[in-house]
Amino acid sequence: MSSKGLSQVIGAVLLILISVAAATSAWTFIDEVTSQTQENVEDKVDKQSRESNSELTSEIAYNGTNGYTLTTLRNSGSISLQLQNEDGNKTLNLYIDGRPVNGDSKSWEFLNPESGSVLLDPKESKPVNTTKKFPAKGEQYSIRFVGPSETSTTYICYNSGSNSC
Repeated sequence: MSSKGLSQVIGAVLLILISVAAATSAWTFIDEVTSQTQENVEDKVDKQSRESNSELTSEIAYNGTNGYTLTTLRNSGSISLQLQNEDGNKTLNLYIDGRPVNGDSKSWEFLNPESGSVLLDPKESKPVNTTKKFPAKGEQYSIRFVGPSETSTTYICYNSGSNSC
Protein backbone atom coordinates (compact mmCIF):
# COMPACT_ATOMS: atom_id res chain seq x y z
CA MET A 1 0.00 0.00 0.00
CA SER A 2 1.25 3.36 -0.83
CA SER A 3 0.43 6.27 1.42
CA LYS A 4 0.51 9.89 0.54
CA GLY A 5 1.35 12.78 2.87
CA LEU A 6 3.37 12.91 6.05
CA SER A 7 3.82 10.06 8.40
CA GLN A 8 2.40 10.36 11.89
CA VAL A 9 5.88 10.63 13.43
CA ILE A 10 6.89 13.55 11.21
CA GLY A 11 3.55 15.26 11.90
CA ALA A 12 4.01 14.88 15.65
CA VAL A 13 7.58 16.26 15.47
CA LEU A 14 6.37 19.25 13.42
CA LEU A 15 3.57 19.96 15.91
CA ILE A 16 6.04 19.84 18.81
CA LEU A 17 8.45 22.19 16.97
CA ILE A 18 5.66 24.66 16.20
CA SER A 19 4.52 24.57 19.85
CA VAL A 20 8.06 25.16 21.13
CA ALA A 21 8.56 28.05 18.67
CA ALA A 22 5.26 29.66 19.71
CA ALA A 23 6.07 29.27 23.42
CA THR A 24 9.56 30.74 22.91
CA SER A 25 8.16 33.71 21.00
CA ALA A 26 5.53 34.34 23.68
CA TRP A 27 8.12 34.07 26.46
CA THR A 28 10.48 36.51 24.69
CA PHE A 29 7.66 39.03 24.22
CA ILE A 30 6.41 38.74 27.82
CA ASP A 31 9.95 38.95 29.22
CA GLU A 32 10.67 42.13 27.22
CA VAL A 33 7.42 43.78 28.30
CA THR A 34 7.94 42.96 31.98
CA SER A 35 11.57 44.18 31.85
CA GLN A 36 10.53 47.51 30.34
CA THR A 37 7.71 47.90 32.86
CA GLN A 38 10.06 47.15 35.75
CA GLU A 39 12.62 49.68 34.48
CA ASN A 40 9.92 52.35 34.09
CA VAL A 41 8.61 51.72 37.61
CA GLU A 42 12.15 51.79 39.07
CA ASP A 43 12.91 55.05 37.24
CA LYS A 44 9.69 56.62 38.50
CA VAL A 45 10.32 55.52 42.09
CA ASP A 46 13.93 56.79 41.89
CA LYS A 47 12.77 60.16 40.51
CA GLN A 48 10.12 60.50 43.24
CA SER A 49 12.72 59.64 45.88
CA ARG A 50 15.14 62.28 44.54
CA GLU A 51 12.36 64.87 44.43
CA SER A 52 11.20 64.17 47.98
CA ASN A 53 14.77 64.25 49.36
CA SER A 54 15.92 67.43 47.61
CA GLU A 55 15.23 70.99 48.62
CA LEU A 56 16.78 74.38 47.90
CA THR A 57 16.53 77.47 50.10
CA SER A 58 17.62 81.01 49.37
CA GLU A 59 18.69 82.28 52.78
CA ILE A 60 19.64 85.92 52.34
CA ALA A 61 20.20 88.50 49.64
CA TYR A 62 22.52 91.46 50.04
CA ASN A 63 24.20 94.29 48.18
CA GLY A 64 27.54 93.15 46.79
CA THR A 65 30.66 95.22 46.16
CA ASN A 66 29.70 96.06 42.55
CA GLY A 67 26.10 96.95 43.44
CA TYR A 68 24.77 93.55 42.34
CA THR A 69 22.42 91.46 44.43
CA LEU A 70 24.25 88.50 45.93
CA THR A 71 22.30 85.66 47.47
CA THR A 72 23.16 82.49 49.35
CA LEU A 73 21.70 79.26 48.01
CA ARG A 74 21.46 76.37 50.50
CA ASN A 75 20.77 72.68 49.97
CA SER A 76 18.33 71.96 52.78
CA GLY A 77 17.53 68.49 51.47
CA SER A 78 19.19 65.17 52.23
CA ILE A 79 20.85 64.44 48.87
CA SER A 80 23.55 66.25 46.89
CA LEU A 81 22.44 68.43 43.99
CA GLN A 82 24.56 68.90 40.88
CA LEU A 83 24.20 72.57 39.93
CA GLN A 84 26.72 72.51 37.08
CA ASN A 85 27.88 69.66 34.84
CA GLU A 86 31.52 68.74 34.16
CA ASP A 87 31.37 70.70 30.88
CA GLY A 88 30.37 73.89 32.75
CA ASN A 89 26.68 73.91 31.75
CA LYS A 90 24.46 74.94 34.65
CA THR A 91 21.59 72.70 35.71
CA LEU A 92 20.28 75.53 37.89
CA ASN A 93 18.10 78.26 36.39
CA LEU A 94 17.64 81.78 37.76
CA TYR A 95 14.54 83.92 37.25
CA ILE A 96 14.21 87.57 38.28
CA ASP A 97 10.55 88.69 38.46
CA GLY A 98 9.63 85.61 36.44
CA ARG A 99 12.06 86.32 33.59
CA PRO A 100 14.90 83.85 32.99
CA VAL A 101 18.47 85.02 33.44
CA ASN A 102 20.77 83.12 31.10
CA GLY A 103 23.43 80.97 32.70
CA ASP A 104 26.32 82.10 30.50
CA SER A 105 29.44 84.11 31.39
CA LYS A 106 27.64 87.44 30.86
CA SER A 107 24.90 86.74 33.37
CA TRP A 108 24.59 85.20 36.84
CA GLU A 109 27.46 83.22 38.27
CA PHE A 110 28.59 81.30 41.31
CA LEU A 111 30.91 83.42 43.45
CA ASN A 112 34.41 81.99 43.47
CA PRO A 113 33.55 80.16 40.24
CA GLU A 114 34.60 76.56 40.04
CA SER A 115 35.57 74.89 36.81
CA GLY A 116 33.79 71.67 36.00
CA SER A 117 31.09 70.19 38.17
CA VAL A 118 29.45 72.20 40.96
CA LEU A 119 27.91 69.95 43.58
CA LEU A 120 25.88 71.30 46.48
CA ASP A 121 25.96 68.78 49.32
CA PRO A 122 23.24 68.62 52.00
CA LYS A 123 23.37 71.57 54.44
CA GLU A 124 25.99 73.28 52.25
CA SER A 125 25.57 76.83 50.91
CA LYS A 126 26.95 78.58 47.82
CA PRO A 127 26.92 82.32 47.18
CA VAL A 128 25.47 83.40 43.84
CA ASN A 129 25.92 86.72 42.03
CA THR A 130 22.60 87.42 40.28
CA THR A 131 24.20 90.28 38.26
CA LYS A 132 20.98 92.20 38.95
CA LYS A 133 21.43 95.65 40.50
CA PHE A 134 20.43 95.78 44.16
CA PRO A 135 16.98 97.40 44.43
CA ALA A 136 16.74 101.04 45.46
CA LYS A 137 15.17 101.85 48.81
CA GLY A 138 11.47 100.89 48.78
CA GLU A 139 11.80 98.71 45.64
CA GLN A 140 11.65 94.93 45.36
CA TYR A 141 11.89 92.00 42.98
CA SER A 142 11.66 88.23 43.29
CA ILE A 143 14.59 85.89 42.83
CA ARG A 144 13.70 82.31 41.91
CA PHE A 145 16.04 79.36 41.46
CA VAL A 146 14.90 76.16 39.77
CA GLY A 147 17.31 73.28 40.15
CA PRO A 148 17.62 69.58 39.46
CA SER A 149 15.08 67.06 40.78
CA GLU A 150 12.21 69.57 40.62
CA THR A 151 13.71 71.75 43.35
CA SER A 152 13.02 75.46 43.52
CA THR A 153 13.12 78.39 45.91
CA THR A 154 11.86 81.96 45.70
CA TYR A 155 13.18 84.93 47.64
CA ILE A 156 11.57 88.38 47.65
CA CYS A 157 14.26 91.04 47.82
CA TYR A 158 12.78 94.22 49.31
CA ASN A 159 15.14 97.04 50.20
CA SER A 160 14.02 98.75 53.39
CA GLY A 161 17.12 100.94 53.46
CA SER A 162 19.77 98.45 54.55
CA ASN A 163 22.38 96.48 52.60
CA SER A 164 20.36 93.27 52.82
CA CYS A 165 16.85 92.33 51.90
